[in-house]
Amino acid sequence: MKKALSIHAAARRLGQALRGLDHPPLGQSTALAEECGEVAKLLLDHHAYGKPLDRAALGSELADVFTCLAEIAKYHDINLGVAIEAKTNDLAVRARKWRKELAPELARARRAAGQATTAAGRRSRSR
Repeated sequence: MKKALSIHAAARRLGQALRGLDHPPLGQSTALAEECGEVAKLLLDHHAYGKPLDRAALGSELADVFTCLAEIAKYHDINLGVAIEAKTNDLAVRARKWRKELAPELARARRAAGQATTAAGRRSRSR
């Protein structure tokens, strides 16, 4: 299996590969919104309409979202790896409270979504 790049190394490599092709600030946020929309479309097609999930396409679109995030972070001189580590540490603490408050309702929602996905899959196979 191929070794994954660190967040910092991936952001640096993207910056080098796309040097001179930086979007202006408004273009950065618009590109991010566009790529998030493409992720949403793949997931909508799969989870709501029962289409097979193209995992390669989803991975590619998620990488496009990361590319946009890396460009925004670079423009604003933010080390994305450090920011993600800080957020991960913060969420680890906050998640304890959320787990108590939200876990039962989230489990119910996941069960309901699983039932809906299973039914959509049966409908798409019966066509």
